[in-house]
Amino acid sequence: MSGGGDERLLSDDEVAKVRLLSDDEVAKVRASTVAAMRAAGIRLAVVYAYERCGLIVTRVFPLVQIRGGNQRVLAIAEYRERGA
Repeated sequence: MSGGGDERLLSDDEVAKVRLLSDDEVAKVRASTVAAMRAAGIRLAVVYAYERCGLIVTRVFPLVQIRGGNQRVLAIAEYRERGA
């Protein structure tokens, strides 16, 4: 979301034409995201939560607005309990 006001919902026909990622492609995207998070110095608890839940919290999508946000909070708590 760019915030420029040009966002629009796709029509049913446009959605039908969207190619979904294969499981291998999803795994590569997730691995690249984890590597980028680590390289950027993101807290390891947040990286772990992403690995467990697949959710990234941003200013645009704060934790309270993300479906499954409680899973992310629990994953961070789990990481901290492990003493990592």
